[in-house]
Order: sequence, then C-alpha cells, then structure tokens
Amino acid sequence: MSPGSNSSINTKGITGNNWVFSSSTVENQQKAGAIDGVLKATLKVNRVTETSGSKEQVGRIIIGQIHASDDEPIRLYYHKQPDHRKGAIYFAHEPRYSQELYINMIGNYVDEKGSAVGKYNGASSPSNGIALDEEFSYKIEARGNSLKVDLYDNEGENIASEEVDMTRSGFANDWMYFKAGVYSGK
Repeated sequence: MSPGSNSSINTKGITGNNWVFSSSTVENQQKAGAIDGVLKATLKVNRVTETSGSKEQVGRIIIGQIHASDDEPIRLYYHKQPDHRKGAIYFAHEPRYSQELYINMIGNYVDEKGSAVGKYNGASSPSNGIALDEEFSYKIEARGNSLKVDLYDNEGENIASEEVDMTRSGFANDWMYFKAGVYSGK
C-alpha cells in the first residue's frame, strides 16, 4: 500500500477512488474523488504482436483509456502491422447506448463507419505514423461532455487533435478511472 492510500474506500462506484464528469449531478460530484480528468503520457512502443487469430489484432495495443463502470469512453490504440515502417494511432469511443465510434488520429487504419467499423482496413504504412522506439506523447482530456485527444511528436509539437461530444454517450452519472500502459484488448 502506498503512503496516504486508504484501502477502506471502495474501488468501484462513485467514491473517493474514482472521478466523474462535471456534467454529473452535484451529489455525484460531491461523492467522487475528482471531477473531470486529464491523462498525459510520454512513451515509446518497443514491440507489438506479430501474430493473432484475427488480422485486426495483429500489431494492435491499447496505450491508454478512460474506463467507466461497464464501458470505456475512450480506448487509445497504437497499431503497427509487421510489414509497415510506422504505426497508426486511433481511438474508440464506446457510448453506453449506441455503436462504438472509431476515430483515426494518424494513419487511416480503421474504418470509421458502416459494418466494418473499428476493423483494420488494410491501409498502407502511414507516412505520418509513429515508428517503434519513437518517443511520442498523448493527452486525453475529459471536461463535462467533451472528450479531447491530442498527440505530440518527440519535440512536443501537436501532430493530431480530435474531439468527441459525449452529450448522448450515457456517462454523465457514471464513475471513471484512467488506465495507462501497454496491453492488448478488444
């Protein structure tokens, strides 16, 4: 247990261990550990999977996300195919009551509409992508009903920015927590 931590506070629900959007009720805001949130990370991806039972999963990892009680307002992906020099970055926004929305940041790796939504579309190596072992940064910012993602190159220059209106996403009165790191996922 880290200094100052309180293991008596439940990790699930609207408690001091989680946060809510400022679009949540005043009562929820008072019970939460924080209101709105920002996740910033600087990283290098050194390796990705080269095999999988699904072509969409080859080379795809999650590098950060906001998790809610059952769904994710955002999953930020790095995706590099084995024969590509650089990888793409995109994210999924998973509204509670409708179809996931995929948004390409750099490299057009995923279809954003239709029956192929969220699937690798066979795009070529992105000229504006991120190579393995190349440092980059991201910032995920949630304020009220706004979800904004910014990508930065290794010199701190903004290379992509996207924003999603979450007014109808169903997360206003849900509890949130950040997950950072590199892991495989759906």
